[in-house]
Amino acid sequence: MQLHAHKAELHFVLDVPESARFAEVADTRLRQVIYILQSNAIKFTDLGGTITLR
Repeated sequence: MQLHAHKAELHFVLDVPESARFAEVADTRLRQVIYILQSNAIKFTDLGGTITLR
């Protein structure tokens, strides 16, 4: 996804507090969800914008 974000001049920010809660999940499904969220964020964020993952 970095290549697509770079082409659109977008910046990714990861904002995870140290006190974040954790859960056991299926890694394949989690990757799919994150991929879809990132893809949509890139599509719908204006050129030069910032995408924050919390």
